[in-house]
Amino acid sequence: MITKKEHPGKASILFMPMIDMDTNDESCIYSTLTWISDHAKKYNVTPVVTFDQPLRYEANSIVTSEPKSSPIKNVVVRLGAFHTEIFFHGSIGYIINDTDLKYALSRSMQRKLWAICSQVKQTKGPPE
Repeated sequence: MITKKEHPGKASILFMPMIDMDTNDESCIYSTLTWISDHAKKYNVTPVVTFDQPLRYEANSIVTSEPKSSPIKNVVVRLGAFHTEIFFHGSIGYIINDTDLKYALSRSMQRKLWAICSQVKQTKGPPE
């Protein structure tokens, strides 16, 4: 991103306390989003929050259903890195599921695993 403003300085990340509420209760997610948006407004920044997959779905539903005048509407809801990677691998698996590429990759992986196992056996010496 290119900007003509001065650099705002060193970034900081704060770990907030765990919220001891039932995550199935929408008021838990709503109050969390409200708290985040209030603090973001206080510091004049865009609020960004990362959830795992089930909570992200609920949080995103809350944010999109809010009226445009609501401060919660500005919250950016992200999917956590673990679930993003899992979805990526799942999509690749889905795409190559019925293709010959699946067989080529599996053969390639089998050869690599066999080569690694052979090297491990050689370094350990003969079995006792």
